Amino acid sequence: MRISTKLATGLMGVGVLAVSFKLGLPAQHAIALSASTPEATTPAAPANPEPTTGAPTPTTPPKAPSNSGGVTPKPKPSKPATSGGTTTPVTPVTPVTPPDTTPVTPVTPATVTKTGDAIRYRFGTVQLSVTEDSSGTITSITTVQAGATGGRQSAFSSLKASAVAAQGSSFGNISQATYTTQAFKDALDSALAKF
Repeated sequence: MRISTKLATGLMGVGVLAVSFKLGLPAQHAIALSASTPEATTPAAPANPEPTTGAPTPTTPPKAPSNSGGVTPKPKPSKPATSGGTTTPVTPVTPVTPPDTTPVTPVTPATVTKTGDAIRYRFGTVQLSVTEDSSGTITSITTVQAGATGGRQSAFSSLKASAVAAQGSSFGNISQATYTTQAFKDALDSALAKF
């Protein structure tokens, strides 16, 4: 056999082994495929050829001619196979930033306080200051003047709670304090009218 035929057969065998390795075939099947290939055919190009600058590099070194003085050349190490000569770019990993753990300070709505006119009635004088937040909700009511005779003064704490719960003067009367309740509602309406 000529050297070129031996070389072609050897390269074809290596190519078959490389393809079977990629496909996951056992080596025995690859060797059988390589052995069944006729020697007279031209070897197919490898699936992933490496660029060469001349003649292909043999995988097994040829025998030294008899006139070389018995010196055998050293085999060249084979290069690892690449997938089509291209490399897959590596995507850089973006570091994960931890969530912001800064405590959130709750925003307190701005409050506004207005004082109404003093309302005089049969048993005294009532004048109120009303505090509202930015959404218009009544948050507190304080008495500036709360004059009442005959024990009616105790009705003011209940009237303030009722006004905050009703968010205005639309609440019922307190029994035995009808005039005081009406004076309180008039003083509340006077303060609310200033918002």
